[in-house]
Amino acid sequence: MTISFDLTGKTILVTGASSGIGRGIAVAAAEAGAFIVLVARNEERLKETAAQCGEKCAIEPCDLMELDKLPRFVMNLAKKYGPFSGLVHSAGIAVQEPLKMVRTASLIETFSINCISAVMLVKGLSAHGTHNESGSSVVLLSSVSGIVGVPGQLGYCASKGALELAAKTMALELIPLKIRVNTIVPAMIRTPMLHEISGDFQHNHPSGIGEVDDVAAGAVYLLSDASKYVVGTALHIDGGYCAQ
Repeated sequence: MTISFDLTGKTILVTGASSGIGRGIAVAAAEAGAFIVLVARNEERLKETAAQCGEKCAIEPCDLMELDKLPRFVMNLAKKYGPFSGLVHSAGIAVQEPLKMVRTASLIETFSINCISAVMLVKGLSAHGTHNESGSSVVLLSSVSGIVGVPGQLGYCASKGALELAAKTMALELIPLKIRVNTIVPAMIRTPMLHEISGDFQHNHPSGIGEVDDVAAGAVYLLSDASKYVVGTALHIDGGYCAQ
C-alpha cells in the first residue's frame, strides 16, 4: 500500500494567502506540487507569498465582503486556470468585543468573512465545471474558539461555531459530487493575528503556542488523496487544547 501526500497536478485556491496560516498553507501546497491560486485583498502581500511559491501560483485579488459575487468569482477562476481540486478558506478576522460592547456592524463583518464567504466560495466550487470531477477537497479554517467559549470573543466564537456546522452540512450535500468538506481546528498559532489579541494564552495550551507549519501540514493531508475517506470532520491541531 502506498500513501501519498503529493499534490502534483492539482489546482488549489487559497484565500487569506497574503499572510499567516493562509500563506503557510499556500507555500506548503506549492512545495507538494500543486498550482496555487492566491486570493486576498492586499495584492502587494500576495506578491510576497507568490515569491515563496515559485512559478506554481497566480495572484487574484478579491474582497471577500462582496459575498454575492463570490460564487461567480470561483467559477471564472476555474475557466481561467482549470477545475479546482482543492479550496482552502483561511481568510478570517477576530474582533475582541465582550457582550456589553458588541456592535451589530462588527458581528456582521465577522460572520461575513469567517463563515458566509466560505459558504459562497464552496457554492461556486460546486458548480458544473468548477471542481475536479474525479474529486475535490475543501478545507475551512475554523478555531478552538468555535468549539469552546472564550470571554471577549463572542462574534469570533459564534462565527467559527457556525462554520463548523455549515461544513458538516455542505459535506453531506456535496458527497455525490465527490467534493469533500472538512475543517481544521487550530488553537493559538504564531501569526500576525496573534499579536492583535490581548491576554496570556500560553497557560491554556498544554503544548504551547503552535506554528504555521503545524497547520499547513494538516491542510496538505486534507488536500491530498491520502485523506480521500475523510469527510465532514474537524481536524484538531491544537496541542491538546480541547482535551482539557
